[in-house]
Amino acid sequence: MKSKTDEVRFFGVQANDAFDTPGDRLTIFIRNGVLVIGVIFLLWILWNAFHAIPAADDFCYGFGARTRGVFQNVVTEYLTWGGRYTPAFLIGAFAVSDKVLLHYYYIVPLLILTLNFLAARHFLSVVGIKNAAFTLLFFVLLMVTFRMRESLFWLAGGATYGIACALFLTLIAEELQIFRGNSVLSTKRVAILSLASVLLASFNETVMLAHIALLFPLMICCFVRKTHRAVAFVLAAAIAGAIISGQLPAIFCARRQCRNISMCCWRPPLRSS
Repeated sequence: MKSKTDEVRFFGVQANDAFDTPGDRLTIFIRNGVLVIGVIFLLWILWNAFHAIPAADDFCYGFGARTRGVFQNVVTEYLTWGGRYTPAFLIGAFAVSDKVLLHYYYIVPLLILTLNFLAARHFLSVVGIKNAAFTLLFFVLLMVTFRMRESLFWLAGGATYGIACALFLTLIAEELQIFRGNSVLSTKRVAILSLASVLLASFNETVMLAHIALLFPLMICCFVRKTHRAVAFVLAAAIAGAIISGQLPAIFCARRQCRNISMCCWRPPLRSS
């Protein structure tokens, strides 16, 4: 009976063979046609990347970063709006300069593309797939899942969703290595994965919950195997990140709203004539 590691390795070998070994003419035609379509799709993305323009939210974050400072603006956003502090920092750090925001906006989609490509290649290498054509196809399929206007060509959305996708895919690859027993879970590695889990939780609620859902069965598996039990610290960090990013800002905002409501409802007593 094949183990999970053997199944993953077998899938990698099959994927490599599908793009390496020569086949009949129809197979070659379909494979090359798919790759050509993928390349055209990526060229279309690159063309649009150089024509992307800032949106209203980008200017708002830039104004806040210039008037309050980048870090203080993150604190203000955290206490009064929401717990997505990492995107708030990234957006403010980029939009604080009018010159960068107006003349170098194309850096945003190019950076998101690069990060996701590196994450996709790392994930495939962990699975055992090192074929360039398959890597290109996988990257194209990953980009197809993006809402381009929101997650790629827009600074505020790209910092929230596009970069989160790259980080989440990287963490999946690292945790897959833990599951397969291919990596040593040292103290340094646990610390890095824990910090990345806290940061990932601050990007958006979807990846926050998906990562916790991934870590929970991984922790159970490690405890059953009696190996890599330190993954529980990574899960604890992910849950702590969820509390920091989701629960605490809600409490702060609720208190602020209650305070504002009480101030609006309060009226000074009328003076008697």
